[in-house]
Amino acid sequence: MATWTAGTALGTGALISQAWVQNIVNAQKFLAANDATYGKDLCQMYRTTTQSLTASTWTAISFDAEAFDTANGHSTSTNTSRYTAQASGKYRLTAAITFNYTTGTPTLAGIFRKNGSGTGIGGAITGSYTTLNCASSGQNTLILATTYVALSSADWVDVAVWCNGSGITIDPNVGAVQMAVEWVGA
Repeated sequence: MATWTAGTALGTGALISQAWVQNIVNAQKFLAANDATYGKDLCQMYRTTTQSLTASTWTAISFDAEAFDTANGHSTSTNTSRYTAQASGKYRLTAAITFNYTTGTPTLAGIFRKNGSGTGIGGAITGSYTTLNCASSGQNTLILATTYVALSSADWVDVAVWCNGSGITIDPNVGAVQMAVEWVGA
């Protein structure tokens, strides 16, 4: 990792010079470029194409685009379902998942997972399990979820979904399919 060398400190009663102000600006630029906690990790990733689901199988949602990613915790080419924490701390996770189905009255579920551990309720981050029993066939259904989790640097999170019917997709053409991750404190 790069290191920062500070300029000369001001003495009591000294006037602030342009060089001293520039030193502060350079320090802020350095932090922004080299410290993931500066300005917080903040990422919003989303899907631009339909993703098919297999009945009775937990499936991680792949996100192929980003609105923003301040700390480069998400990749659109490798492990696209994951957000990897760049700094240790508490994170807020939010997801919006639109399911599209044309027949039946499926049960749909979504969870946040930490480091891919487990499936179903037992593998979910505490407080993140959301389920919906659909009463009508042929609808687009949106599940929203928010939770908080403690992550260490290099831990990762994803969103996994489950359904009990066939012909069900995650479909950004009919509604939101996105996850947002925000570092909220140490």
